[in-house]
Amino acid sequence: MSNGDVTTATLHLHLKTKTVSCQISGPEVYWESALTPIDIDLAGMSGKIDQLKKILNSEQTAIWAGLRDPLAEPSNQTTTEEFANAVERVVTEGATLYRQLSELGFRKILEKIDSTLKEGDRLSIHTDSAFLPWEILYPYEYNKDWKNKKLQREALWGYKFMTNHILLPTADEGGWEAPIAEHLSGPVFVSLNLNKTIEEAFESREFKPIEFHHQFFQSSLTNRGQLLEDPEQIKDLLLAPDNKSTIIYLYCHGQSTSLVDPTGDELQLASGISITPEFLDTTKYPRGPIVILNSCSSAATSPLSFSSFHKRFRTKRAMGIIGTTIQIPATFAAAFGKKLIEAYLEGVPVGAAIYALRRELLMRNNPLGLFYSLQCPLYITAPPVKE
Repeated sequence: MSNGDVTTATLHLHLKTKTVSCQISGPEVYWESALTPIDIDLAGMSGKIDQLKKILNSEQTAIWAGLRDPLAEPSNQTTTEEFANAVERVVTEGATLYRQLSELGFRKILEKIDSTLKEGDRLSIHTDSAFLPWEILYPYEYNKDWKNKKLQREALWGYKFMTNHILLPTADEGGWEAPIAEHLSGPVFVSLNLNKTIEEAFESREFKPIEFHHQFFQSSLTNRGQLLEDPEQIKDLLLAPDNKSTIIYLYCHGQSTSLVDPTGDELQLASGISITPEFLDTTKYPRGPIVILNSCSSAATSPLSFSSFHKRFRTKRAMGIIGTTIQIPATFAAAFGKKLIEAYLEGVPVGAAIYALRRELLMRNNPLGLFYSLQCPLYITAPPVKE
């Protein structure tokens, strides 16, 4: 689908001034909303984000730990039912969130987006404070406990639309432009950075996520990447002024700021060794890397957070981040991360790659792809291979 065939909705959400606006443009449509006041506050939004992180808890996603292929269709009746239950939980929360946002002043904009955009069109959310999982929005009434119910996967916004999220620059940043020229200025280079202690929980399991990453590196990245497991080496990489990565991939445990846990964002590089956003300095990356935080709740930034990994990485001239908005099972995260990097290496734009994976997984009753948040431009691709 060429750019001329695509309709794009750009939604601007300003939580600090409690306003929202939207512009929709395409080959046959143009619509612009007024600047609309919304009945929302920062504390309330932070609490909502914290609640949404728990849509699928670790008990409900434990089924993925024992699967031979974490991306495959369920292989027996019990797993099939658990997959279906996970989708129903997500759709229930998506319907509730759609209704709540409508009641807070978003109704006209949400209805216009849903009625105007078609499958494959683009939805870009620009926000000054917080990221919601817009991908789970579901425009119909639904509850998993109703006896008479009809579920339409294709109505989920993450299935229907290609989405991304852009953090609006703060006053001290001035303007911000994606470092596209830097990203394309040399060969592709993927830095895989792993918390190898994650493997300890999978010694008796068929799928071992750290071993899986090792195999991926050996088969696809030895000539165009590096693999680091020592936490001090990973720290050095993140601060290195000559970091030549086009992708910085961090596979680790993580947590994100909330009202319940005010201690701040954190990424655990090894047992007892973590970094916070403040660890990152302001030295600029020369290649505009995409930072993939493949960890639990790495992208669910609270509106009460004064500092986040997203902001700090962007200060270093990263392209943006791809992160998770709930606790993603370690096995699924490993398999999803590999698929995403493979698509990037094949020249697929990151937005199209995540969109295709979400749809493919949802058709298998797997909703976990909806919780990967693309927080950089949709169209970024790997540098072309020079002949």
